[in-house]
This record gives sequence, C-alpha cells and structure tokens, in this order.
Amino acid sequence: MTWTDFIPSEALARGLDGARRRRRAVIGAAARLAATGLLAGVLAACAAPPSGEFPSIGFENRPVIALDVAEVAVDRQYRPSTDPSNAEGVLPESPSDIIARWADQRLEPVAAVGRATVTIQEASLIEEALARTSGLKGVFTIDQAQRYRMRLAVRIDAANPDTGVDGYVRSVAERSTTVAENATVAEREQALFDLTDKTVRDLDAQLEANLRSNLARLVRN
Repeated sequence: MTWTDFIPSEALARGLDGARRRRRAVIGAAARLAATGLLAGVLAACAAPPSGEFPSIGFENRPVIALDVAEVAVDRQYRPSTDPSNAEGVLPESPSDIIARWADQRLEPVAAVGRATVTIQEASLIEEALARTSGLKGVFTIDQAQRYRMRLAVRIDAANPDTGVDGYVRSVAERSTTVAENATVAEREQALFDLTDKTVRDLDAQLEANLRSNLARLVRN
C-alpha cells in the first residue's frame, strides 16, 4: 500500500463530518427558501383582490320605474371608512357602483322638466372577528371566524316644477353573514357575493315600494 492509498481514520472521520455539515447546510437553505416562498404566497393571498369570476349585479330583468322628471342624477355622498374593519375592498365590485347601476337601469326620466337625485348615503361592509373556542375543545371545533355586515342607505329626492310636486324617500337595507375558519378563498368570496346580491335586492324592493307609495304623484307607470 502506498501513501496515496492510506487515509488515516481521523481524517476520514473529519471528511465525513464536513460532508454531513455541507449537506445539512444545503437542505437548510432549501427549506428556508421554500418557507420564504410559502410565506410570500400567503401574504399575497391575504392582500389579493377577489380571484373568482362573478357576474356584475344588474337589474336589466326588472321593469323600469318611469319618473315625472327630465333627469336622474347620482350623488355618491358615501366615502369608505379608513378603519381596518372596513372590508369593501374584498368585494368583486363596490356596493356604491351597484347602487349607481340600479339608478341607471331602473329609473327612467320621462318628463321635459324636473330632476331626481339618488344620494348614496351609506354602502358599507364591516368585518368583525369572532371569538374562537379555546382549550382542547377548540382543537376539535370549527368556529365561525368572521362576521360581515353590509348596510346600504339611499335617499331619492325628486321634483317637477311644472306640476309643483316634490318629495323624497329613503330606504335602508342590512344583512350579515359569517364565514367559517376553515373556509377556502373561493367559499369566502362566494359568501360575500351572495351577501351583496341579497342586500342589494332588498334595497331594490324597498326603494320601489317607497317610490310608489310616498312619491306616487311622480311615478308614471
């Protein structure tokens, strides 16, 4: 055996130990990169807008309400709150936009003079964190994690100077829903879309009823 064939046991041990350390370092670096990527994905998911494809909420299938005015205007008085509980940003479209669409699709001016103003006083969505079950029982319990409350308030002022008729109506629609802690992103988005659709339909029904009862002299059909 020559010197090149002979490797002392101590040197062999040191070489194996170094190889192990290098392998552990590579595995650790890979794990950190994976964790970083996973964390970035989670943060991106939390901040991302709705990912699902939802139709615009419209009123084309509803008959128009003919008003004895020459124009219909929309006043977006409501401004979203900067409070962290405000959750309108997670919706596929803002409630204010849907109300403006309602005014455009449902109210039809049929006179030569006069004006109706649809004022959006509130179109909010508030998120509230709910208490979770604690202790061992909480491990086996699926809690409702958040409650979402939507509130829509609209006032309509209308006047026709030729007939001397004027007046206003105001309607408020409110609904809420909860989302389970294990809900998927798609399930959460669907729950919020359904909440919006139902609340807007409530508002639609209330406003039409109020117009026909309290501003009947300005409704032509």
